[in-house]
Amino acid sequence: MLGKWESQSADGVLIEEWIKSDDSTYIGHTTNISNEGDTTFSEIANIKERAGTITFEVAINEIDTAAFIMTQNDSSSVFENEENDYPKMIVYQKKGKDSLYAKIAGDVDGANSKEEFTYSKIKKKNNIF
Repeated sequence: MLGKWESQSADGVLIEEWIKSDDSTYIGHTTNISNEGDTTFSEIANIKERAGTITFEVAINEIDTAAFIMTQNDSSSVFENEENDYPKMIVYQKKGKDSLYAKIAGDVDGANSKEEFTYSKIKKKNNIF
């Protein structure tokens, strides 16, 4: 998961970058850039291991924050928070050296909803932060 990743869509590009801060903390930054070049979404996330529990903490557009507990870490890393409306679940799965799959799922207006992303590794050293 470390490194810089991009997921192209008809609406623009989603860029996600992960760095290792220390032995028990990873920091991620995600930005969505529209085809017009505008930043339409931004979030900062931390994956932390504290007292034997691994959490995924995220701040969306620097306003809304949520914490998710890791419930699975084998072929996929799954983080869940049943009290959060959307998402309730965040999944990451490495699909080879240069491909990363991510999914967020939860309730939107009382119905189950999910978004899936396929990322390709960005080879250049142009860091977001």
